[in-house]
Formats: sequence, C-alpha cells, structure tokens
Amino acid sequence: MAAFMISLRAKADDSKIGPARYLRIGDDGAQTALSPTAWRKAVLDSFTEKTPQGLPRGDLLFYVHGFNTSFKDALKGDADNRAKLAAHGWTGVYVSYDWPSLGETLGYYADRSNARASANALIDSALAMFVGAIVPDCQVRVSLMAHSMGAFVVRQAFSWAYQDVKTNAKAWSISQLLLVAGDVSQGSLSADQDGGRWFNKYVGRTTIYSNRFDSVLKISDLKNGEPTPRAGRVGLPADAPASFCDIDCSALFNGLDLSLAQRVNPATAHCFYFKQDAFWRDAVLTLEGGIDRHVIPTRALLGTTDNRFTLKTKPITAAEYQAALQLAQAGN
Repeated sequence: MAAFMISLRAKADDSKIGPARYLRIGDDGAQTALSPTAWRKAVLDSFTEKTPQGLPRGDLLFYVHGFNTSFKDALKGDADNRAKLAAHGWTGVYVSYDWPSLGETLGYYADRSNARASANALIDSALAMFVGAIVPDCQVRVSLMAHSMGAFVVRQAFSWAYQDVKTNAKAWSISQLLLVAGDVSQGSLSADQDGGRWFNKYVGRTTIYSNRFDSVLKISDLKNGEPTPRAGRVGLPADAPASFCDIDCSALFNGLDLSLAQRVNPATAHCFYFKQDAFWRDAVLTLEGGIDRHVIPTRALLGTTDNRFTLKTKPITAAEYQAALQLAQAGN
C-alpha cells in the first residue's frame, strides 16, 4: 500500500509548527521529501486503478493522529494502520497528516494550542491540493479518519473551510469522516453548531466511534471546562445531523480479556480500537461507502434511535465479512 505524509513539525524541534513537509514513506519507513507539486503527482500516480481516460480511481484516506504523539510514534502508528487496513481488504492510498503533538502526557494544553494552529493548514496544505486536482472524470473518493485530539483538528479545519476562497472555488466534498475517540465536545456536533453544520455540509457520512470507559476523555472534559462531555466518550448529541451516526464500542472494550493494570491505564480505553479486528472491519466497510449504515453487519442498532449503533462483541465470520465487503465495494 502506498504511503505518504504531510508533516507540520519543525525539523529542528518536534514540538513546534514549521513549514509543511511533503513526504513519501517507503516500505522500509524511509522518508523522501518532495515539492508539493511532485508529492501530489506521486500520490495520484500511486493509484493502481485508472478510469478509461487514464485518471486515478479509488480511495484516498487522510489520517490525523491525536494528542501525545511524537513523530516517531506517528510513523509507527501509520505503519500499523496501513497493515490493518490492507489485512481487512482496503486497497486505497493512505496519507497521514502529522501535526506537532509533544509526545508527553503533561503537554495537553500545548498540544491543544498546536492542534488549533494546525487546523487551517489541513485545508491549505492537504485537502485543497486535491480539490484543485479533481476534474469531472476523476473518480478519487477522499475520506478522513481522526483519533482523539485529531478530531479537534478536523473540526476546526471544517469550521474554517467555508471561508477559504481557494478551496470553495470548486465544489468539493469528503466521502467518509471517521472520528475515533474524538476529543471534541458533544455539543459541538449538534446540527446548529459549527462541528455539526460544517461536517454536514462537506461530508457524505460522519461516523463517531465512542467508548464510555474512556477516562482520557473524562480528563479532557475537566481540562477544557466546556459545558458538554467529549463525543468520543458519550457519543452524539440528540440533535446531531441525520447524516451522522454513533458506534458505541463500550461493550467491546468491556469484554476484552485485560489485566487490572491494563484496564485502569487511561491509554488502553482511549486507543484500544486500533488493535481490534471488529473495529477495522466496521471502519473498512464504512470507508468503502457502498452500503447503508443500517446493513453494515459488524454493528447493531442501539435501541430505537435511527443513528445509534453498538459494535458487535461477537465477530461475524470471514465469509460474512467478505460478502459485505464485496457489496460495499460494488456499491461504489
């Protein structure tokens, strides 16, 4: 799977924002810096499938990491994500958006400040490049996945995107947005708030993965002093847009065979998703976008609310998953 990165970290100081660096990541982890134009060409050239007009066809996924992530950790996390996506049948092109998170537990406020400052560059240095490249016969679907404070970066970016003349000179949209353990206030995703309003405008489907055992996000509530808890802990507000859906992963986490030390470690509940096949199966079927959220077989409707689901604790069979994956791919 081809891999690329846009990094906003200053080369001389991992914790500071610097000019955007456009990197191609080799199979051995080696990083090659390219000019923005050469980088975008390399990304588009890496699509193995083409339209009859010779243009790229397929999926492009931007991944935005969260709080307390060093550059070294970001590279390792990207490699793990690519391996999991490939193992579950996703065949697109992976691009990570690396912002200067300190990689230190005590650096929450500094990370929050860097996240806010990094948000506008997500539009300028990343999405705008591909908005400008899209032509009528281009069949590249752009999606976003963000973890933890990365969801805050994305929310801020979309809140400002409507003001960006360069971006909005052309019609554009994101196919899928996946927020995993999102460190954004639940209320900000209401239909009349910036998060809900602008995600609903620019995104085909927004999916929230939440876990009520996530103590990292409970701490975030206290640090931010915002009036509502984190969406990545308690899910969507009642008045979220109809295009949003919440996948409650609490039962999956609670059923894991964990030691007491693992269970009380805040990072476990906050990051466990990425080690679970159940999550990756649901995520890949979501990214493919070809089947409705109500027939994705890795989840079950939670109660009678149309957009609330629980991630199943009993795994579906490999045959069931392959059948659903083929339908999801064929739907595109």
